[in-house]
Amino acid sequence: MNEHTPEPWGYTEDADDGGGARFVIHSLPWTGEMIAATSSHGPHYKPHGPEVQEDEANARFIVRACNAHEDLLAACEAVEAQLLKDAEGCCPEKLERLRPLYDQVLAAIAKAKETPDA
Repeated sequence: MNEHTPEPWGYTEDADDGGGARFVIHSLPWTGEMIAATSSHGPHYKPHGPEVQEDEANARFIVRACNAHEDLLAACEAVEAQLLKDAEGCCPEKLERLRPLYDQVLAAIAKAKETPDA
């Protein structure tokens, strides 16, 4: 499997071929190569309308999630390791209280590492 474009990523507003707004997601510094884009156009397109605002929010979310992914995964893995270490020889009551957190951390790690369907 190929590796993704290294972070950090950013986004820039641009015009798409259909005359609508497009938010281009790219590596930083931008070399002119696009990673992905969100785009609004069509018969009901209005500059700065709700569709464009949503597209920009989507681009912002994608960039934020991608830039934070490795750090968040590492933090979850560190919490998992610490919880396992703390569980050694621990009292059952404390383990019961920590179990939901441990399960949540494991679920987050699994979700971060899963390969989505294309």
